[in-house]
Amino acid sequence: ECFLPFGHCALSLKCPKDPVCTPDGWIFDREYILESLLRQKVELHAEAKKYEEQEARKARQGKADEQDRELQELEDFRRADQGLMSQDDRHKKALARAAPVG
Repeated sequence: ECFLPFGHCALSLKCPKDPVCTPDGWIFDREYILESLLRQKVELHAEAKKYEEQEARKARQGKADEQDRELQELEDFRRADQGLMSQDDRHKKALARAAPVG
């Protein structure tokens, strides 16, 4: 149905000027296959760079989330500690008022 005529380049669909054959039997024009490989290499490099940037953003976000969590834990501890201290002070004042002076 959609077969190339024998010996035509699988990329340009034309008769190759400088034919190159793969071990699987695909025939390419050297110029077209080199251009295609170079383009693929550039695209892969760009995708790898995007991936590295994405992972760096994830790492920064994770670090910021961890710092926020630690700050929240410290704030919760401080509030609990102040709550205990204020209850302790109230208890001491109540005992001092209830104690007979003498």
